[in-house]
Amino acid sequence: MKRKPKRKKNLILLLAIAAVLCAAYLAFPSGTNTIVMKGHYMEPAIRDGQILTIDLNYYSRNPIRRGDIIQYKLMSVNEPLIGRVIALPGDAVEINDGQIAINGTPITGYNLTEGEARIISKPLEAYGGIPPGSILVLTDNHASGADSGRFGFIPTEYVKGKVLLNG
Repeated sequence: MKRKPKRKKNLILLLAIAAVLCAAYLAFPSGTNTIVMKGHYMEPAIRDGQILTIDLNYYSRNPIRRGDIIQYKLMSVNEPLIGRVIALPGDAVEINDGQIAINGTPITGYNLTEGEARIISKPLEAYGGIPPGSILVLTDNHASGADSGRFGFIPTEYVKGKVLLNG
């Protein structure tokens, strides 16, 4: 007769541990996410179909840096996006005839259309540079991507993680 109460206690303990583990799993998502790149907008750095790992905790340990390839999620777009950080909060950005200069240094490979330049230039005039809590993100194959040229500056809180290239 003593065995049944002990089994019941063990079962209750086991269920309690399982409930705690399930709650922890749901409350604290894993540190990485693996995705397959869809599209050519980050070529040549990232190819269509390439497997990428997103370090979801990277920016809780490190600052965002110019040149980082990031995954970010905008409220107006269903899928997370991938892009390269071109400018950081406080950076001075100049746009002349579609050409971008960051802190006086020209950035090659990015030609903005007149409309894109207008989207980026309006907030630049108000803040005199990249506003606090925002970054300028562009895709490497700019003509085929959706980035700051379409959406304006990206709030840093929308950054999901750093893209780690898997060869």
